[in-house]
Amino acid sequence: MKTLAAQISKLLFEHDCVIVPGLGGFITNYKPAIIHPQHHTFHPPSKQIIFNAALNSNDGILINAYCGIFETDFTTAAKIIDQKVHAIRISLLKGERVTLENIGELSLNRENNIEFHPLNKINYLGEAYGLTRFDYAPVNRELSTPIIGISRQTARKTMKWAAIVAPIAALALWTTLNTGTLNRIYDNYASLIPAKTETAEYKASPSQESAKKTATLEVARVAPVQEVTEAADEEVHVNTTPAVASISYHIIAGAFSIPENAGKYVEQLKAEGYHATLVGPNRKNLHLVSIQSFSNQETATARMHDLHRNGFPAAWILEKAN
Repeated sequence: MKTLAAQISKLLFEHDCVIVPGLGGFITNYKPAIIHPQHHTFHPPSKQIIFNAALNSNDGILINAYCGIFETDFTTAAKIIDQKVHAIRISLLKGERVTLENIGELSLNRENNIEFHPLNKINYLGEAYGLTRFDYAPVNRELSTPIIGISRQTARKTMKWAAIVAPIAALALWTTLNTGTLNRIYDNYASLIPAKTETAEYKASPSQESAKKTATLEVARVAPVQEVTEAADEEVHVNTTPAVASISYHIIAGAFSIPENAGKYVEQLKAEGYHATLVGPNRKNLHLVSIQSFSNQETATARMHDLHRNGFPAAWILEKAN
């Protein structure tokens, strides 16, 4: 019996059905994983074995396995299995229970039909190899420290104050982290508003009273570039021209804390055909590597999107005044 049971058990790992000619078929059905909510146990997915006495025709699977074990022909292997099945049926007719190791037990009921009781000792599902049943502790969903003494009215007031304070705190935090951006906005805004001018009158020295002239000195508060033209015994004219700083748009492909690594990355990008340069270090002492620079923001943005699709998904644009 052990040889027959061992072969059936081995074949159940590979086949969904193993038929024993003259006895019946052993069938495996997939059983999903189970979590028992009351017993707090986990059962992995498995194959459940059932027995069908109506499946007793020879499909050749078991006989071919016997041919390999005993190194014999098909007819001889079939006779060996017939002898095993005959012995099982005699034991069942005597009212005995026949145990197939690692598979289950066979017995006859009152109607002389074969009943099968699986042992469920082995999981025949290959995908669940190594998974075992285990117990787990239930989760305690009660609060360890109950909140006492807070009324609904107090909670509502707290929520109202939180709704007021939260945006202010967020704005303060954003302002702290984006000081450079605010300075750029202020500089751009200040360049659009002309500064108030002041005029000052001065008198010539007594020896030059005949050449008295009143000069108007226009002083611009917004960093003017002054061109001064002086002529003897004439007014002094000061021309103020606002200085306009040009801005470059650098597409940043990497940031490095070690300058040597940034330099190596620049050489690598140049070898690949890109116009890479070093930009930085920035306020965080990171050395930025620009893969390409532009004077026009729209062109830089279009190029950045193109680089996103071609191996540089994290590229970003740095605006820097020249």
